[in-house]
Amino acid sequence: MSTSQIGELFGKYAKSGYIGEDGFILAVISLIGQPPTQELLSKLGFQSKEVLTYREFFDAMKESLRTVSSDQPSPEDLSSVLQAVFSKDTLTLSEFVAAFQHNATVLGLDDVTDDLLVGLYQYAGGLDTISLTQFVDFISIHAGRY
Repeated sequence: MSTSQIGELFGKYAKSGYIGEDGFILAVISLIGQPPTQELLSKLGFQSKEVLTYREFFDAMKESLRTVSSDQPSPEDLSSVLQAVFSKDTLTLSEFVAAFQHNATVLGLDDVTDDLLVGLYQYAGGLDTISLTQFVDFISIHAGRY
């Protein structure tokens, strides 16, 4: 993973120049297809502070790549992490597309176009929302492909 890819992830998920725990979790999921380990989250100190600087984020992303498990998380585990991040069972079209536009760019997945995302979203979730279960299915198909 290049420095520019880390910068793009930071730009996607940071707010006001800092990234919170939810943004960090989404950045890691969008890059490697699984959430960061609880050990890494504890090490980053989100209990005592709410955000990471760019330098902290950069180092944490490198650490995430080193600690990636060869065992993909179960759909239930991933869904429960995403449920905690989004605090709801469904995502709007814009939330779903935004979550994966960046993932496709970073991983160079030419087959993951906006049209594909919108089509999948509408097929799986109808016109209003998509369930986290469908969101997880999409991650398992497309994320983590290097």
